[in-house]
Amino acid sequence: MDIYKEPGHPRCKGLILLETYTSLSGDKLKCILPKFLNIVKEVTGHPDYSMFNLSLKEDWSNTKKFCYSLHDQDEGEFRSNGHSHKMINGKA
Repeated sequence: MDIYKEPGHPRCKGLILLETYTSLSGDKLKCILPKFLNIVKEVTGHPDYSMFNLSLKEDWSNTKKFCYSLHDQDEGEFRSNGHSHKMINGKA
């Protein structure tokens, strides 16, 4: 569980992320999680919630560092700032 506290960018204020490793999804996953957890939304694969993008100090609108997608699932590529790079053995 990642709990974001001060000091940090205002976009992270009050943010708590729970990372799970399971083959279950949707309602099946929610059924096995503890009832005290209040799941607001699923953010897997959403660039706004990547550790890299959350760690950026500057506003996302003012930086070229924002990573929009880590990979294109169809072609084994990843994207950084709109540029596509081929992956070979997990390395660009």
